[in-house]
Amino acid sequence: MDPLPAVLIVDDEPIVVVTLRVHLRRILGPEWNVLVAHSGSEALQLVDSYVGGGGSIPLVLVDYQMHPMRGDALLRHLQERLPESNKIMISGQADLEAVADIISQVKLFRYMSKPWDPQDLERTIQQAIGRA
Repeated sequence: MDPLPAVLIVDDEPIVVVTLRVHLRRILGPEWNVLVAHSGSEALQLVDSYVGGGGSIPLVLVDYQMHPMRGDALLRHLQERLPESNKIMISGQADLEAVADIISQVKLFRYMSKPWDPQDLERTIQQAIGRA
């Protein structure tokens, strides 16, 4: 049996991760796995492991302000590993110039600012996975 498709959350703030996980489980239901990484390096290892095991990650949500690897750098790495995945940057501190730069370099589906509106998040997730 193939692994379920997964959405990957990458954020170094535990409360954000918990909140996003709850929203995503409600939006996506049991047909999806929700993977979590608290850093860029952890995310890359998780992606390699999950995809190497036959799984797919059609959607990634990444915070901009993380240490030591910022979200824009992580998105560049993820573009190489997951070129077909939709990528959403969620941040309260992103530099607009950096966001514009990353939009031109990766398949950024959307930028959302923190705090996000739950209904907007749900619509965005539904659109990103093709359910809209």
